[in-house]
Amino acid sequence: MDHYLDIEVWKNSFMAKVTDWGTMYYVIGFMIFVFHKGRAMAKLMPPKGKKPNFKYKAPESTFILFRWTRLIGFIYLLPIYLFTPFLDCSCLNYGQYLPYWTKYIACAFLPIGIILNHYGHNQLGKSFAVKLVIKPEHKLIKSGLFAYIRHPLYLAVMLQAIARSLLIPNYVLLAPACLQILLFMFRMPKEEEMMRLHFGEEFDEYKKKTTRLIPFIF
Repeated sequence: MDHYLDIEVWKNSFMAKVTDWGTMYYVIGFMIFVFHKGRAMAKLMPPKGKKPNFKYKAPESTFILFRWTRLIGFIYLLPIYLFTPFLDCSCLNYGQYLPYWTKYIACAFLPIGIILNHYGHNQLGKSFAVKLVIKPEHKLIKSGLFAYIRHPLYLAVMLQAIARSLLIPNYVLLAPACLQILLFMFRMPKEEEMMRLHFGEEFDEYKKKTTRLIPFIF
């Protein structure tokens, strides 16, 4: 416990992170990702005092778990890791546990995720929703990114989570990232079933021409 009361420990921990190019690359990329995500979602907020109107709302028991996983992993644990030494003991060392080239894979995943997030939101427009709902103005988007994959926004968040796990290899930060990906995999079939019930044969035809996450593969 005395170890964490030493100011030099805090200073050395913080300097080690801000001088690590992988950590700073992720932090900057994450801030850009959050900026685009926040701006896109702000456009969809209903006027003050007006409740959102849904034609259909699917029952979803995993939404609260997904929201708290995102909050804990991205909002709470990341600042704790950056500004305190409390999570230093759970770090993985490159070379000993991970090959160094995985950092370069992560460097590609992060900007790809940002681009997918930006264009995915633009193409969905008012059809985007955080929860599994059908809005009165809901449309089946079949152009742009959606002409190839059905869930580009899920892929964007997954790539961002994988990038974080590789650029900041830490057991504690890895756990919510893995859980978030699993929740997405569980959620996608439910979302597709909701879309099929609403759009019928139009969605069935669209599904035959596309894949979920990786074009022409999966």
